[in-house]
Amino acid sequence: MADLRKEWVAIQEKYAPNLHGWKPTDERYYDRAVETRPLPEVRKIQEEKLRLLSKYLWEYSPFFRRKFKEANLTPDDIKTLDDLKKFPVIVKADFVASSEENPPFGDYWSINPDEWMKNGSILYATSGTTARPRAFLYTQHDWQMLSYVCAIDFYGGGIKPGHLVLTTFPLVPAAGAWSPMLGIFRIGVPQIPTGGMHDERKIDFIKNFGVTVLFGTPSYIIHLAKVAEKLGVDPAKDTKVEMIFVAGEAGGAIPSTRKRIQELWDALVVDYPGSTETHPNAMLCYEEAVLSSEENRPPNFHQLPEFIISEALDEETLEPLPPGEKGLLAVTNIFLEGSPLLRYLQGDYIVIDEDWNCSCGRTSLAFKGGLLGRADDMLKIKGVGIHPTTIEEVVRSYNELGEEFRIVIDVNPQTGLDELTVEVEPLPTVPREKWKEIEEKLAVDLKRALGLRVNVKTLSYGTLPKQTLKARRVVDKREK
Repeated sequence: MADLRKEWVAIQEKYAPNLHGWKPTDERYYDRAVETRPLPEVRKIQEEKLRLLSKYLWEYSPFFRRKFKEANLTPDDIKTLDDLKKFPVIVKADFVASSEENPPFGDYWSINPDEWMKNGSILYATSGTTARPRAFLYTQHDWQMLSYVCAIDFYGGGIKPGHLVLTTFPLVPAAGAWSPMLGIFRIGVPQIPTGGMHDERKIDFIKNFGVTVLFGTPSYIIHLAKVAEKLGVDPAKDTKVEMIFVAGEAGGAIPSTRKRIQELWDALVVDYPGSTETHPNAMLCYEEAVLSSEENRPPNFHQLPEFIISEALDEETLEPLPPGEKGLLAVTNIFLEGSPLLRYLQGDYIVIDEDWNCSCGRTSLAFKGGLLGRADDMLKIKGVGIHPTTIEEVVRSYNELGEEFRIVIDVNPQTGLDELTVEVEPLPTVPREKWKEIEEKLAVDLKRALGLRVNVKTLSYGTLPKQTLKARRVVDKREK
C-alpha cells in the first residue's frame, strides 16, 4: 500500500518540472513545459494519472471504493478517458451523506484522519448552507501542489515580480484564501493579507503602501471602492491599483459587472474560477483578460489538463457531450494526495472549445465564455429557468444604479402564480422623479433577457444590506 501512495505522489512530481523551483521559468509562463505541452502528450499524461488514480482511490478511499463496487467496477475498468463515463457521477449530496454518516471528516478522503493528524497540512471546509460542512484533508504534498497550480494560475493572469498584492479574503479554512496566498508567494511577489481588518484601514494600506493588485469577491471590491470614495479617495486616480483578481462569485466573468469594477478602479479585472471541492479548475490568462475586456464579452478560460480532467455532461442524462455543446462541468482531480476526486459534478455550465488559439501560447482547450453559471443557482419561475447572473448582467449595465440589488421571488396571492421582483437602488445623485423611468426601462430590459415579466422596485440608496464576501442576493419566499 505504501508503495502505491509513493507512486501516486511521484507521478505528480514527474509531470510538474517546476514544482520545487519556487520561481517562474520565464517572463510569460510559471512552468513553460506544463503550459505549452502538445495536446496528444497531455492526453497520455491524463490517462497515465487516471489509471493510477483508480487504483489509489480503491485502495485508500472507503467512499470511492464503495462507488466502484456499487457500479460493478474495478480499478482495471478505468484505463482511458473514454472509460470515465463508466464511473458514476459524484454529486454534492453524496459528500453531505458521507459527512453525516461518518462525522466529522466523512469517508471520501484518501488519507486516514488519524494519519492526517500526524502528517497533514491543512483542512478546507465548504461554506455552504448544509447542516454539516464538508471537510477536505490535505497533506504536505498537497500544500506544494496547491501553491504550484495557483502560481501557474496567477502568474498567467498577470501577477509578476514588482507587484504588491492586497488580499481581502479572511484566512478561514477555505480554498479561496490559503491556496492563492501561497501561489502568490511562489511567484516571488509580496502581499498584504487584510482579512477581517476594517475597510477604512484597508484603504489606508492600498493608498499609502502603493498596492498594485487587489484580490477579493466582486461584491467586496465594489464595496471597497465606495468606502474609498467616502474617505475622499478616488480609487481610479488616488491609488496605484492596476489589476484586480476576483473569486467566489460569478461577477468576474459578467461583462457589465467587470466593466463597473474596472471603471471604479481603472484596473483590469481577472477572474479566478474554482471551488472548495476541485480547486482551480481553469485559468484566465492576462492576454485574454485584456482582449475580452476591450471587446466587452465573457472571457474564455484555459483548462488545467495536467491537474484536472474536465467533462461537459448532459444536464438530464449526465452523459458526456461533444465539444461545442453546453453541459455541466464534472471534474476529476488528478493532482492531490489527501482528497483527489473522480467525476465530481461541480455543476457549472460550460462549453468546451477545441478550436480557440489564444495569443498567450498556452495549448490547453478552452471553456468558451468561462463558467456560464451554476446549475444549482438556477431559479424556476413560472416554469422558466433563469440564472441570477443574467439579472446581474442587466442591472450592472445601468450606471444610474448603486452597487446593491436583490432578487425576490414570491407567490401572487390573487393569481397563485410565481412573481419575480428585482429591487434596485438609484444613486443619490439620481433625482427621485427619474426613478419611475428607470423602473420601466429596466423591466423591459429584464423581460427581454429572461423571457418573462419582471417587477422592478426602486429603493432609497443604502436600504439593501451590503454584500461583501460571497453575495446572497436571492430571497425566495415561496413555500418549499
